[in-house]
Amino acid sequence: MKRIIRKMVCVAVVLSVCLTALSATVFARTKLYGLTKDEVFDCIWHKITQSSDGLKASLMYDECKEYVAETDFDHLDFDDTDGFNDFMKWYKNKLDGVEILPYSEKIIEYLKENPDADLIWSSYGVYDKNIQVETEDNMNASKKNNLYMQYDQKNISNILIWTYDSETNNFICKNDAGEIVRKVYAYSKPYYSNSESEASDNKQNSVSNLSNTDNVLEEKAADEAIEESETDMNESDSGIVVDYAEEQAEEISESGNAGDNTTAIIIIISGVVIVGVFAFLIIRQKTKKV
Repeated sequence: MKRIIRKMVCVAVVLSVCLTALSATVFARTKLYGLTKDEVFDCIWHKITQSSDGLKASLMYDECKEYVAETDFDHLDFDDTDGFNDFMKWYKNKLDGVEILPYSEKIIEYLKENPDADLIWSSYGVYDKNIQVETEDNMNASKKNNLYMQYDQKNISNILIWTYDSETNNFICKNDAGEIVRKVYAYSKPYYSNSESEASDNKQNSVSNLSNTDNVLEEKAADEAIEESETDMNESDSGIVVDYAEEQAEEISESGNAGDNTTAIIIIISGVVIVGVFAFLIIRQKTKKV
């Protein structure tokens, strides 16, 4: 019996040591004070790639360089998480109404007809005043093909299309005439990298002529998805509809803390179990003595 108790004590001690080491690693944050600009950039860029990938992260690369260059971190009590959150606020402010969404011909047509539309993204798709503009399935199809559209809420008529060129590892931005207006190196490769070559080749025609997008989205599938989504929607669903820009900002700022919260819960539960083991052993020993 004493042997068993000793083994249990050893296990509890080992677990407590492991949990202590784990918590120290998880909650460790890098202070930006005293770091070089390159080191600060590396810290924030690491956070960016944890929350974003592909086009989204690649567009932030040069912006992050600019943000780090113009910010005096030696006079700020910032760690890497603070720096990341501050950068995201700075970046959103600099975009000033520019939206980048998965490509959708339906959204493009809707925006042209309704320039004052305030698009909202939910788990069902994209809406404007509870009117469904596009389904989530079709938006996800564009994501998988690395096909995105960019527009400015102040100038809806100028909609740009982003595709991925696997040969040059660049994201290429074209206007509705098919002219290249910008290239961005893929500092972060697309999540759906297996289909990138096909996506780049198959979508060239849709970029030069926005009215011809049969290769991008199948209308039949889109209509069926819309009908199904509208049938499922009811008044209670409006409560979970979240503005896309706010949702993305919250998603980015909270993504760095989500893993910490989960790990904290695991550590607390494990700690309680260990304390329980010790309490059981102490009570058992006292009972024996009595």
